[in-house]
Formats: sequence, structure tokens, C-alpha cells
Amino acid sequence: MTLTLEDLTVTYGTYTAVNNITLTVPDGEILGLLGPSGCGKSTLLRAIAGLEHPTHGRITYNNTPMNTVPVHKRNFGLMFQDGQLFPHKNVAANIAYGLTTHTPRTTRPTRQQRNTRVNELLTLVGLTGYNTRDITTMSGGERQRVALARALAPHPTLLLLDEPLSALDKELRERLATDLRTILRTTNTTAIFVTHDQDEAFTICDRVAIMRNGTIPQIDTPEKLWRAPANRHIAEFLGYEAILTDTPFTGYAPGHHTITAINPPTTTPTPPTQTPTPNTTLTGTLTDRLFRQGHPMARVTIPTIGTLTCHITPTLDPQPGDTVTLTPHQPPPCTPPQPLAQ
Repeated sequence: MTLTLEDLTVTYGTYTAVNNITLTVPDGEILGLLGPSGCGKSTLLRAIAGLEHPTHGRITYNNTPMNTVPVHKRNFGLMFQDGQLFPHKNVAANIAYGLTTHTPRTTRPTRQQRNTRVNELLTLVGLTGYNTRDITTMSGGERQRVALARALAPHPTLLLLDEPLSALDKELRERLATDLRTILRTTNTTAIFVTHDQDEAFTICDRVAIMRNGTIPQIDTPEKLWRAPANRHIAEFLGYEAILTDTPFTGYAPGHHTITAINPPTTTPTPPTQTPTPNTTLTGTLTDRLFRQGHPMARVTIPTIGTLTCHITPTLDPQPGDTVTLTPHQPPPCTPPQPLAQ
């Protein structure tokens, strides 16, 4: 079953929040909507859910028009940043809520079936035995696991997640991002994941759509987005430190180069004799040492280019003020991004 958006537009008066988006999400895919605040990603998600009415365009799921289908009849699951759990209900009651709400009495699962489903989901999200726990006694990460279990309980055909990890601390957010992908893959759940965090999107999603000013200028796998951003705006949003050329786009991302030599003290960094390419060896002055995710790194200033974040060869120990040689990594070829039809 496939979700399809055709020329979808959402406006508020004269302001266009979502602008003529055409998009397909195949069965079983986890699609990320990645962009800064105000780019339209949450509005697009709410339009898919039925919480916002499109001004123009069509939403179809499995070839069924959805524009006029009420929210509770779309069979789409929703999970928000704060979880929106019921504090007066325990864990099991929160999860079971979606198994009875808006379900005809003749088709509602029995108590035993509900209990079985709740236990399955608690095991899935790593909370086995938490059935009777009071929601108010749980940590933020545990509450979000309960919210995920509740969203998955009625077997939604599509799960919509709006910044579900953004309120958590960094360590917990990184751990839950990995767990969330595992859970979605285990259940073969089709999902759309909204975030402003690149690492979250790249960890969880099969494809990522970059949103800017209500449009999607590029959509691709995380690897291809990182290695071949379509333009300067996307590259800068993803964290590229130096833009070499705009057409065709080339630039340097953090970690693109490694310090492979410390030059003699009398050596002076020299600017490239021509516009450098991703394969150009560079020389520059080391200005600072860093330690990121278990790896020594450095900030190196290159004449006419700027300051780059680089890896350090393990056998070297360059210090601030040293002139160093930077050698680029040589990744396998990456297919250039294709323009996204709007």
C-alpha cells in the first residue's frame, strides 16, 4: 500500500506553509521530513493525518482518496513530541486505549486479546512487566516508548511521528533513535518521521526529504544526501563547512579530510592554485584540537577556503600553530541527485 501526495498545498490566509508537494511513500518505508523550524514539515504531516485541510492537491492511500476522510477513519497512527499520554491511566490502559476508541463494539478485541496485544507491545518497546506502572513515575524515554506502543497498538497502516525524540537529552535521544528504527523495521511499519535533527533522520529513515519554505528541493537516501547535496542551502543545513562551487555543487563536509603530515616549522600554508575539488590535497594551519565520538579531530584554516574539521592520522600528534597536510577521503562514486518534480 502506497501513500501518494499530488500537488499538495496548505495555506493560512496569504501564507503558504506547504507548496505544491508531490511525494510517494511505498509500503514499509520510513520517510524522514527534515528541515529547520517553520519550513512546513509538521504542517505537511498534519495534512496527511487529516488535522489540516489542504487548500489544493490530493492525498491518496492505496489508491483511496483521503482528503475528506475523518482523522479517526484513516487508520493512521500519531505520535507527538510530548507523547500526550493520559496521566490518570497506567501503562497498560494507555496502550490499550487505541484498541477500543472509535472501534465498533462488534469488532472490538476481547479483554484477553487486548491484554495479549499490550504484552506484545511492551516486549517490543523494551518495557516488559510495566503494565501497572503509573505514567507519572516514568522517565521521559520510558513515556515515549509507551506512546510508541500505543500508536502501534491498533496496527496502523501508516505511522506519523512529529519530533517524538526532541524533548529528550542527547544520549537518550541517540539510543531511542536506533531502537525506534529497529521497532519500525520489525513491525514492517510504513512511517513518516518529522525532525529538525539530521542525525535522527539519517539514523532512523530509509529516505529523507529536505524541506525548505514549504517545498521539498531534494529527497534521497541519507548517504546520498550527505555526499551529494543538491545545492548550497541544503549543504549548509547539513553542516558543510566550505562551499567550493554552486553549479555543479561541490564542497567539504566535516571529516572530509584527514591530517596526514605535519610540515616543517618554516612551512607556510599556501592557497590552492586553482579552485579545489573534493579530491584536492590541501595545506593549512591547525587552530584547535577536538575529540568527537571517540576520535581525535582538528580545526584547520586553509587560505581562501576557510576552516575545516578534519580527522587526525593516529600516528600523528599535531598541535595548534602547526602547518599540516590534509588528504581527502576517496568514497565510492555517488550518483548525482535528481531534481524533484514539484
